Amino acid sequence: MVLTAKLKLHTTPEQFRALRQTQLAYRDALNNVSRYAFARGKLSNKVGLQVGTYQELRARFGLPAQMACSVPRQVGATYQTLWTRVKANSTAHAAGLTHKRYRGLDAAPRFVSRLNRRKVFVTLNASARNSNLWFSRTRNVLESAKSN
Repeated sequence: MVLTAKLKLHTTPEQFRALRQTQLAYRDALNNVSRYAFARGKLSNKVGLQVGTYQELRARFGLPAQMACSVPRQVGATYQTLWTRVKANSTAHAAGLTHKRYRGLDAAPRFVSRLNRRKVFVTLNASARNSNLWFSRTRNVLESAKSN
């Protein structure tokens, strides 16, 4: 069982700008890795993507190590989903169930970043066995947000 909480952060204008800057850097990194994967035959191998792009993500986008590792995983998962859809469409086409060709991999997928004016949401996930630790961390985050 996974517990999910979506928290609204009340940020100062400076904090909001910093969060937005990080959000845009992450989005740009996703699009960069997506183009890299597309140029290499629509690569969905997460390890191959990380080996090929990690140093650039750290240097060019200034991402911390955790984020620089999650970008290739997210792009790889997106490409795996698209490949699954292509294969399912091919099977359906061969069986005569559809006449349309799936076009999801005709171009590199683009990632977008949506901004909801001064509303910043953080989603926290935890498994049931770590719920006590998760709730104590959430409480600490909320208390520190109130004090700031």
